[in-house]
Amino acid sequence: MQTKPFLNWGWDPNTTPPTQLRRVRSLVCACFALLIVALPFMARSIQWGLPTRIVLIGAAIVLALVALGLLRRGCFSLSVHCMATGVFLAGINQYITVGGLESGAVTWWLIVPLIGGLFSGLRAGLCWTIVCLAAGLFLFYLETRGVQFPNLTPPESRNVQRVLIMVGEFVTLGAVMVAYLTQIEGSERVLKRRNEQLQDQVTRAEIAEAEALEAGAAKSRFLANMTHELRTPLNSILGFTHRVMDQLQGKIEPRQFDALKTVADNGDQMLKLVSDLLDLSHLDAGRLEMSRGLIDLREMLNVLTPRLRLTAERCGLTLEFDSLPEAFTHGDVSQLKRAIETVVGHGLQYSPEGLVKVSVETTDRQWCMRVCCQALQFNEEHLERIFDRYHHLHSASDRPIVVSGLAMVLARELAELHAGSLIVENTPGAGVCYRLTLPTQ
Repeated sequence: MQTKPFLNWGWDPNTTPPTQLRRVRSLVCACFALLIVALPFMARSIQWGLPTRIVLIGAAIVLALVALGLLRRGCFSLSVHCMATGVFLAGINQYITVGGLESGAVTWWLIVPLIGGLFSGLRAGLCWTIVCLAAGLFLFYLETRGVQFPNLTPPESRNVQRVLIMVGEFVTLGAVMVAYLTQIEGSERVLKRRNEQLQDQVTRAEIAEAEALEAGAAKSRFLANMTHELRTPLNSILGFTHRVMDQLQGKIEPRQFDALKTVADNGDQMLKLVSDLLDLSHLDAGRLEMSRGLIDLREMLNVLTPRLRLTAERCGLTLEFDSLPEAFTHGDVSQLKRAIETVVGHGLQYSPEGLVKVSVETTDRQWCMRVCCQALQFNEEHLERIFDRYHHLHSASDRPIVVSGLAMVLARELAELHAGSLIVENTPGAGVCYRLTLPTQ
């Protein structure tokens, strides 16, 4: 018979967790150790006719056998407590029949909490500690009150008895220590294996991250090259189309001229999208060129106002500007113009009707432009899609495209590059409010 299948004691190693299986094997060893130690003591007790010792040692043997039976049925916790009770009774026997406190019964009682804690956890170990301590103190109290606990072993056999007691204590304690150290070694092996697996996962994650970064950089380089190549022929097509329109205006039928105008408008939208895509790819690659200088924000808005009002008229909306306070910031003029025009244009594109109001507030450190669209309301999904590169809002608007689907993404990136921010939120009673902030000088 192989050792491990025997020590498994009917527990299936394929379905039992490794830690639990080690505890089962250790408990089986402890039960057999108790039986091996107790049987010689039982035989000597019968030989000497000591009924008290026969009862207590016999109870310890029975409890060890019951523990094995319960373990075979899968009742692990009950088996542990039966085993601990058997060792506890062995300590009671030694105290009562081998000379009281001086008999060394404390050694057995020290083993009991170790068994409970090792196999059933900290709470069981503490409970058995309290039980053993209370029993020892109670017996010591009886001893101080005059109760005698004489050594019942015949005088001529006491030296042999001491040796047997010492051997029994060491065997039982050794079995518990082996079980304890086996569990520690098993836990250390599991921890080491899991650490190795975790390190492998970290390594794979680092490799995947490096590959993803390289793929992202390659994508940005590809987009930058492709959009640049697209913008050049688009500029030529649009230039030629506008020249033809100028030359043929009034010379061809209105329907034909409108068709040319549609081509030009769609080309302009395509050029905006390509330009936004090019700039975003340059941003991702860290290659976007930006100049830095002092900017008069009020003057910038005054320059943009006529063009923004014209866009509002085409959309059938009223665009209103509050008084614009003087403010200066430091950054790239063209990029900030683009961000401001995008924010206002986005509100104009999606407002169904009514008034779009632009207001500016300044403090010592911040310039804040608010674009409030009273008749506009976005749901949560639309608010999330405004700054989504891959899922745009064009399906939510029936108007011709004023800004590209990437324009708001780019506007927020540009604002953040200038140490500012751009947010869009629903404001109770005021519709949707776009808020662009920039630091002031």
